[in-house]
Amino acid sequence: LLRPLDERALGVCLQSAVRAHQTRAAQLARAAWLQAALSSTTEAVVGADATSRVTFMNRAAEALTGWKEAEAIGRPFDDVLNFDGDASSPDGHLSAPVTLTSRTGETRLIEHNASPIIDPSGARMGIVALFRDVTLRRSLEQRLTVADRMSSIGTLAAGVAHELNNQLSFV
Repeated sequence: LLRPLDERALGVCLQSAVRAHQTRAAQLARAAWLQAALSSTTEAVVGADATSRVTFMNRAAEALTGWKEAEAIGRPFDDVLNFDGDASSPDGHLSAPVTLTSRTGETRLIEHNASPIIDPSGARMGIVALFRDVTLRRSLEQRLTVADRMSSIGTLAAGVAHELNNQLSFV
């Protein structure tokens, strides 16, 4: 501000400062809300910057990968997400299940999707990967398939026994 004090310029300066403060407070509140949402979801979420270095991991991702967020931050994306097989997936679609080997050596079957983070100018700022453990679901599906086959064999055996019983009752 210049002297002598211009009340109009002071008012504009104060309004600008208040508006900037309100905008910053709203951005911080939104960031806190998003952080809480990503941290509490059961889907594993891992974020990386433009150089493919990990910048964020939620609790579900920590559980599946065996990495703590503090240890994973700054490490290459592919070191933290150790996929076996073809881990590529088109944007917006879940991949076919692939095997994820955790830091402890445990393997899990997962479905995943990765999407780039693009800034308004079109430059790639990073990537976010979402994935879920489908090991138990696949195991249950396989058991259900076996049970269904066994049921079909039982029905066939009952039909054959009925036909044999009809012939034997005549004899």
